[in-house]
Amino acid sequence: MLDTTTGSRLDDTAEFAMRWSPSQGGPATGAAVLGLLNVQHHSSGPDLYDVQYFSVTTPGDAPKGFTVLLRERVKAAKPETTWKYRGAKRFPAQPLKKWNCPLLGADKSKDEMDVSLLAGGSVRRAYSRSCSVKGPISSVVPSALVPKAIGCAARMTRLEAGDLRVEEWTLSGRRVVLEVSMKGNDTASDLAAFKKDVARKILQAGAKPLDRSKSELGTQCN
Repeated sequence: MLDTTTGSRLDDTAEFAMRWSPSQGGPATGAAVLGLLNVQHHSSGPDLYDVQYFSVTTPGDAPKGFTVLLRERVKAAKPETTWKYRGAKRFPAQPLKKWNCPLLGADKSKDEMDVSLLAGGSVRRAYSRSCSVKGPISSVVPSALVPKAIGCAARMTRLEAGDLRVEEWTLSGRRVVLEVSMKGNDTASDLAAFKKDVARKILQAGAKPLDRSKSELGTQCN
């Protein structure tokens, strides 16, 4: 399977990630995470986003066993809308270029595999297919799908250093969640490298891994 924007294979590419709440221990900011890992973010500085999730009517052709996620993300007053199907198995066999993205004017699609590190060292894999387009929800989602803001607006700060990414999320109720992630292949060796070079240091600093994804955290208004 190919990413239509890069042409790279997605059958074995993955993003390894771990999330935690600083209120329960561990580094409290993205900058503290990079300092702990002894890496520096890109010279361009952090990216700042306002993020909001929406409920929506599920299309009749949606794949079974997948959850619909609809997100609007704003950076520097420029909104981008993303539609995502997310599930515990690979997306049904279908060419990426031919799937029916519900967004009007969508110009890029991709398949992703997320490998989350949970408490006790266990992992959870999640698969998704998404499409994105520049523009607000109001102009790129068909009105028949009845998009409605869930009401859990969040602020996200992202720092990047090579294949490493750190996101600091301020959720509803001023809850703060951090995520550290690293790109790689879905292999035992790459997972071991993420655990040893990244997760181990953060765990030793007192972090307690969360078992919920960013979208799960961002759509719970409490």
